[in-house]
Amino acid sequence: DYPLKQVQSAIKELRSGLQNNQAVSMTDREQNVLINVAKKSADCYHETLDQLINDLQKIFDAFPKRRDRRQHVGILGYSRQVDGYKMPRAITFTGSLYSVGVPPEFIGFGLALMSLHAEELAIFTRHYPILRNDFTFLAHYI
Repeated sequence: DYPLKQVQSAIKELRSGLQNNQAVSMTDREQNVLINVAKKSADCYHETLDQLINDLQKIFDAFPKRRDRRQHVGILGYSRQVDGYKMPRAITFTGSLYSVGVPPEFIGFGLALMSLHAEELAIFTRHYPILRNDFTFLAHYI
């Protein structure tokens, strides 16, 4: 999707720059806290999505189906249901939400952040230092 020279430059920058970064260590305690944060986030996501899903069905149905794909059957098949609701494929889901100005990353995220106590929030932001940058970028799609 981008000019070849721009892609080559980006790859070169990643190859040279990533090696200069130090890995952030994580204690067992931090890992457990982050697992709990992920569970809280998932609960908030489901709670919020459950309130929206019926209204979103018409948008999902209207989203263009432009890609032919091989059907998944047998052990390669998977269910696209959340809390008993039939869900569209991931591209349709995200594309539909972006089309109406709702980046899917925002679903339930505010609730999740508000549910964190100080230690959880401190550990989460330590291990996700570009949180503010990511959500500032996503906010342009609202």
